[in-house]
Amino acid sequence: MVQDSELTLRQKIAAMLMFGFRGSNVEDQGVVEIVNDITKLGLGGVLLFNYNVESPNQLTSLTSALKQADPKILIAVDQEGGKVQRLSSKNGFRSFDTAKIIAKNYSLEEAYSTYFEMAKILKNYGINFNFAPCVDVDTNPTCSVIGGYERSFSDNPETVIHYSKQFIDAHKEHKIVTTLKHFPGHGYARGDTHQGLVDMTNSANPSVELKPYQELFNWTFDKL
Repeated sequence: MVQDSELTLRQKIAAMLMFGFRGSNVEDQGVVEIVNDITKLGLGGVLLFNYNVESPNQLTSLTSALKQADPKILIAVDQEGGKVQRLSSKNGFRSFDTAKIIAKNYSLEEAYSTYFEMAKILKNYGINFNFAPCVDVDTNPTCSVIGGYERSFSDNPETVIHYSKQFIDAHKEHKIVTTLKHFPGHGYARGDTHQGLVDMTNSANPSVELKPYQELFNWTFDKL
């Protein structure tokens, strides 16, 4: 095994990068290329999108090929529930409710059990990194990409904190890395940051938007 001190600058940089790629089957050109890059360049991780996931058997083959290239590779997805879940009933997996529904209808214990099952599925199919939970506070229900998709647990930051902890704890049981998003808060945004810049300088309420981050920083989390 190559020691950190023996790595080139190029390899050290590559280890900090995560890439998406096209293709779903191991013979696809995009998959062949990313496997080659992992092997030769030492990429730190890959991010799977809907077009990378077709079925349980296919996903098992894909993640196995990625891990064969590097057993330590980070394999990530966005698996929140609701409209944001790469593994769902559409491609042969279990679908999970939105964060808003979870916080409204599930006790904290039920939420933990639900997210425990989510993390178990990820682990079983070779995924070790989840770009979730969404800790945005639902301060603007008309925000198309947060409130509109019910991705926030609540308009109450305390509720967001409590349910986010269940999510994180459940994933930790399966050694799945989690990510707090979208810092410094997307709940009040009047536009979609996927489509361009959104200026929230005079509209956001930092004391509300940042509270989940402040609490969870002091508690525990993996990535931001």
